[in-house]
Amino acid sequence: MTNGFGNMYSYAARVTPEDRWRIAAYIRALQLSEHATPADVPEDEREKLMGQK
Repeated sequence: MTNGFGNMYSYAARVTPEDRWRIAAYIRALQLSEHATPADVPEDEREKLMGQK
C-alpha cells in the first residue's frame, strides 16, 4: 500500500502510516470473517443480532 504494487498506486503521500495499518487490519478482519458462523460471535452480542430481524 505504501509503495503500490502492480497497477495499485502508491498511497504513501495520501494516507498516514497509522491509517495504512488500520486499513490493513480492517481488510484482515474482513478476510477472517468470511467464513464466520454465529457461534463465533460472543453470546451476548449474538443475542442482540438474532433479535434484529
